Amino acid sequence: MTSKTLVSPTIQRKYKKSGKRVPIVDTSQARSNIEVLRMCLQELNWKERTTSSFTDSDIYWHSGTFHEGNRNFGLTSARVNKFPGMIS
Repeated sequence: MTSKTLVSPTIQRKYKKSGKRVPIVDTSQARSNIEVLRMCLQELNWKERTTSSFTDSDIYWHSGTFHEGNRNFGLTSARVNKFPGMIS
């Protein structure tokens, strides 16, 4: 049973009026928290990328442990939602 959450009109207008680039979040590693993450992305009006890509995403979302070196993030200015070695 899923309920559809309406996106706030203020948030929808935020990116349209400002002309700012909408952040892209790589959710290919999100796994267990993907449903909550998708609701948040929808509410913020951000874009989701479900395939892993090193150059297109602004944020890489990991649900499990993130180890430094398991991806080459040095090539991009993207951010990761965890610190290296952090568990949940």
